[in-house]
Amino acid sequence: MTERNWQEDMKLSEQAKGWTYEITFNGEGNIVAKDANYTFAQVIAGNVGMSNAEIILDGLEALPYWLQEAEKWRIEAFRKYPTPDAYEAACAALEKHRARADQAEYLIQQKDAEIYHLKKSIEALLMHSKVHDEPDLTHVQPEHTSGNTP
Repeated sequence: MTERNWQEDMKLSEQAKGWTYEITFNGEGNIVAKDANYTFAQVIAGNVGMSNAEIILDGLEALPYWLQEAEKWRIEAFRKYPTPDAYEAACAALEKHRARADQAEYLIQQKDAEIYHLKKSIEALLMHSKVHDEPDLTHVQPEHTSGNTP
């Protein structure tokens, strides 16, 4: 695969602005382009098929847009990371944040498991107290409060 240069591709795309493309089927299936002076250029010859020809035309029309978008993204990336070192530092910082997020997620899962087991223990105690007709264990008995020591 040849190395592409977006600036060269954009120049080619700019030259084709204002052209219209059409699919002709004179026994083979061709894509032809017309410029503003109605000069015809055969873009693709051969039996490309209608659906393939439509895909190719969509790509030709989309190319200038995506080249412009790529340039915006390139400029934005350079603004944020003007040097390779800045980019590497940002990647390292992102990795640290991901590691901390993973650790926090692990701790949350651990605490959720502890809460689940505590709830199950409380449910078991409540069932036990009802079966054995014991006092309600979910309320603090007056004799257990700090103000009422004998």
